[in-house]
Amino acid sequence: MHNLKVCVQGDDYSGALSLEIVSMNTFLVSKVDKVLMFDSDSYQMCGEIPIKLLPTETREPNEVIGLVKSKCENFLAIISGKNLVKNE
Repeated sequence: MHNLKVCVQGDDYSGALSLEIVSMNTFLVSKVDKVLMFDSDSYQMCGEIPIKLLPTETREPNEVIGLVKSKCENFLAIISGKNLVKNE
């Protein structure tokens, strides 16, 4: 039985954040030190935003932990820091 699912991107995006930018017909997906831009129709990567992270001195690495856009979609905030897990 075929459920019409096709793999268009073979990378592992577990734990990634996403954000849709309707006015640009794109969506953003975070990786550890970059934010990738994908076309909403073809799912092809159409851009990349590199993020300069601070060096880490503990076992938890610095990474992108938040993506927020303004209501008018003219401004984008990318928050970096440590994704700490409680009771580990």
